[in-house]
Parts: sequence; C-alpha cells; structure tokens
Amino acid sequence: MKFSVSEISELIRHRRTIYPKDYTDRIVHREIVERVLTNATWAPTHGMTQPWRFQIFTGDARQRLSAFLGDTYRAMTPAEKFLQRKFENVTLRPVQSSVVIAIGMARDPNGRSMSATSCWPWPVRCRTCT
Repeated sequence: MKFSVSEISELIRHRRTIYPKDYTDRIVHREIVERVLTNATWAPTHGMTQPWRFQIFTGDARQRLSAFLGDTYRAMTPAEKFLQRKFENVTLRPVQSSVVIAIGMARDPNGRSMSATSCWPWPVRCRTCT
C-alpha cells in the first residue's frame, strides 16, 4: 500500500466542509479541475460501468446555471412550500464559486449506476485536500 493506515486516517480526520459563506474569490484553475475529475474516475464502480458524467460551469455559465436553478425551484415548488431564503441560496451558490462541477449519470440497465455515481465524491475530496 502506498499510504499507511495512519496517513489515511489523518487525511479523513482532517477533512472539513467548506461552506459557501467561507468561499474566497480565489480562482480555481483549469488544471486543478482536470485533476479533480481525473481523481473522480478512481471511484469504485460496479463492473467498470463508470456511469458519471460531468458538466463544468465557469464564467458566465455560472450565471446561466443560477437562473436555471432558480427557475426550476420556482416551477417545481408549490407556492405554499416556496421559501425565499432557499430560492436565494439556490441562485446565489453557483455564482459564489469560480467553478461548479455538476454530476449526472448514464443509467446502467442493471441498476448499479446510482451506487457507483454516489461513490465518486470520496476520492475527489481526499485527493483535492492533499
């Protein structure tokens, strides 16, 4: 094994969530995004299905994503359940980051794609922290 159990444990224990309020104006460069996505392909899959599909939003595309998410929230949420604060969060978050990585999946006829797709964030988090 390339890393010791203690090194892996240390990485897991020191990983922290960064909330939108803590975002900075630092630009995430294309090379970093490419490395993150390469790392994502190391996530386990069932039978090498690799069902994930990534969409990257940068620049003006983040504003279009923001508008789309806001329109979708408004259209899908019954008036009595509509929360203005949630709408603001949904529309603000894409423009608070320099890059948004959206993940989708290609369905596996055997139904295993959802599990595989949900596994990909862990290697990304571990490898982008180090």
